[in-house]
Formats: sequence, structure tokens, C-alpha cells
Amino acid sequence: MAAAGMAVVVVLGAVIWFGYPRGVGPGWVSNNGWQLDALSIDGTTLTVSTNFGGVASGCARFEEWTWSESDDRVDIEARLWEAIAPQACTADGASESVTIELLQPLGDRDLTGCGEPECLPTIARAGQFVIDALDANDEGVAAIVSAPNGGSALVHLSPDGTGRVPNLDPTHGTPSRIRLTAEVGVVQFDRKVVATDPSVATEWWETEGFVVGVDHDHVYLCVPEVVGEVEEETGSVVALTPETGQRAWTVEGPCAEPVRHGDLLTFVTHDPMVDGGHLLFTVDATSGTERSRRVLDDGIDDRVIGIDAVVALGDRTIAAGVQSDVIVLDSTGVETARYPWRTGTPLTAIDGVLVVDGSPGLVALDVDRQADIWATDNTNIVAIDGAIFELAATDGVVARLDPSTGNTRWQAEVGLTNAIRVAVDGDVAYVATNLAVIAMDVATGEILWVEPLG
Repeated sequence: MAAAGMAVVVVLGAVIWFGYPRGVGPGWVSNNGWQLDALSIDGTTLTVSTNFGGVASGCARFEEWTWSESDDRVDIEARLWEAIAPQACTADGASESVTIELLQPLGDRDLTGCGEPECLPTIARAGQFVIDALDANDEGVAAIVSAPNGGSALVHLSPDGTGRVPNLDPTHGTPSRIRLTAEVGVVQFDRKVVATDPSVATEWWETEGFVVGVDHDHVYLCVPEVVGEVEEETGSVVALTPETGQRAWTVEGPCAEPVRHGDLLTFVTHDPMVDGGHLLFTVDATSGTERSRRVLDDGIDDRVIGIDAVVALGDRTIAAGVQSDVIVLDSTGVETARYPWRTGTPLTAIDGVLVVDGSPGLVALDVDRQADIWATDNTNIVAIDGAIFELAATDGVVARLDPSTGNTRWQAEVGLTNAIRVAVDGDVAYVATNLAVIAMDVATGEILWVEPLG
């Protein structure tokens, strides 16, 4: 029954209140549309969020989430108070989210209440964790995670799934990348690099530059040359000791990510100062002694950036790009073959197959037979750490593909999510969604463990 001095009117299913206590001035409570942010692997936990306010409806106020489930459906509503003739309204947008534990897995039951004909595909970022970067080694997996309320955390999990979630110092800025060595996690913040113990987030050292590679001996930084206020492509590659950040050696020349064979590093990079457009130099990884330096012609008679990247293919190095021949180098950096493919940026090489970014999709090449093996325009397929995966986030599925055919070797359900990242170390693939980090057997797809992020 309404209180004295208050009128309640039902119009088209919305409850309109003229008075109090629902809001300031007259208004009504209505259902607002929502989006599904994530669904757990077993289908029993789902997270939804709703956005409201903003210039168009700045006087809406969130009331509550309601939900119910039956044998054939799960209905969720986001209840808002919409004011009429409001006072002291704000034009700021807002978001509310909720995680719901179902009594039984969602399964093939209908999900309703989102305001759209189909609610399952409404994956969105609102109110959820976002995986900004991921890397793995034999010490486990590390992820940079952005939280719904702002700020970033470094999540480090050991190979058995245990670990800690320490915060990153917000004064460093926004982290964009993490690379793991045997001892430290190296985090890139804009042009600053910070080395941290990833298990407890204790910072060991920091310096200026850009990480171009890591291995068990060094962290390799690009330190561009600054002329006036402009950073030039020429500069130096600096090798730092992971534990201390001290310089082990410096090599003058354009910056690039190296390929390592034994104790020899091979760098191939664009250099606008040379006629061939590119410079190849090799360096002793331990001492920094330069072994060779020469111009590497990309096969096109101009100074455009032809060679996009280099990857290791067994004991060889492959240089390629959209505007470059595919160039085969031996372990010492000596050219042994080249083919006028000009297909795309090399991403990885595995089992004798070179995988390049075909934009869109991927192209797989047999270097020895000089032949295309397969191609796809599926932009969900990625080549990571010597393996090829299809990351179907909105379907909640990860699949590993056979590099020689492009066919599926296995697929596994990881829960509906807005994005998926994968890192591989040895026999384990680590899959990160906006709900959890999942360890999987890279050969079979068997789930080894799941660690929630919340």
C-alpha cells in the first residue's frame, strides 16, 4: 500500500511514483538493457553489466539487479529509477555489474532480459577485468590486468596455479607489455622499463627505453637516438643483466628484436641511411662483440620498410615482409636463399612451416618447398610462441591448429569472454580471459587448472 501523500500509477508495465522515497521528484522504475561480460567454463557463473546515465539520460539512478531461473530460462533485469522533472541531475555515465551463481549450469536454457533478441552474444568490456599483456616461462605465467575500478595489477601464477596478485605502482603510468626472464618480470610503461619480482611485485630496477627481447642472459632494450625533440630510428641496442639492470654491453645501430642461435644474436632492421633499406648485424650474446655488419637488400629497389620482422626456423633465421622477399639466413646470419613471395609479416615458425600475417588472416608457407600450404581470412587465428590458435572469444572456445594443414588439432571451452590471450611455455598453454587464467596441456587441450581473477 502506498504511503500517505504518494500516488502510484502503473503504465505499460512501468511503476510510476509521484512522491518519495524512490527518488527526487516523480519518476518510475524500469528495466535497463545489459550485456553479458563473461560466462564461466562450467556455465554456472555469469557476469553482466549495464550502462546508464550520460547526456541523454543523466537522471537515471541504479536500483537493483533481479534474476530468476527455471528449467528453460534464466531471466535477469537491471532496475533503474528514471526521474521526471528531476533536480540536481548529472550527465555523467555510469556502469553497474553483478556476478551471478546459478543453481545449475546455463546449458541450453534461454538467457533473457538484456533488451536484445539474443542475450548470449552481448559480450562487452563494461565492468570487467581486461588482460593487457601475458607472458610465460618455466616459472609460471604473468599477466597485466586492468581492474574495473581503474589501475593495473600484475598477476603471477606458478606452474601449479598458485600465486599472488600484487599492485603495480600507478606513478609509472599505464603498463603495455610484460616479458619474463628466469628471475624477473620486465614491464613496459610508455618509454620506461621496470623490472619486478612478479611473485611479490618488488621492484628491482627501472630505466628508459623499449624492450625488444629477453632471454636467460639479458634483457635487450632499444634506446633511440634523440635529435632535438625527435627520436630517430638509429640509436643503440643495450643488453642489461636481468637481476640488476646493469649494462652488459651496447651495440650502436638501429633497434630491432634479435633472433638467437646458440651464442649468436642476429638483428635485421630498417635503416634509412643505407641503400638497401635494411641493416643486418650479428653480435656475440655474452660479450656484445660485433661479428658482422652488412646491408640486407629486401628485393625492392627503394627505401621503404620492406622487412617487417625476423623469426627463427630451426637453426635458420627468416626475414620477410609485405614489401620484401622471404630471405633465408643460416645461424651465422649468412644468406642462403631468397624467394619473391612478399606475403606478410612473419609471426612464428613451427615444424618447418613459416606463418605470416596475411592481413586479414594468416598464410602458412613451406620455405624448403617454396610453396603456400594453406591460408585463412579468419582474423581470430593467431600465431603465438611457436603454436597456432583460434581464439573464438564470443563462443568461449580456444582451438589449436595443425601448422601443416590449418586443421583443428583440439578445441576446449574456456567460458564466454570479451577477449582471449594465450602464452605458451613448453608443454603448457596459458589462456587468459576476463574471468580467469587457465592452464592447458598444449598437446591435447586438457584443462590443468583454472584460477579466477576476481
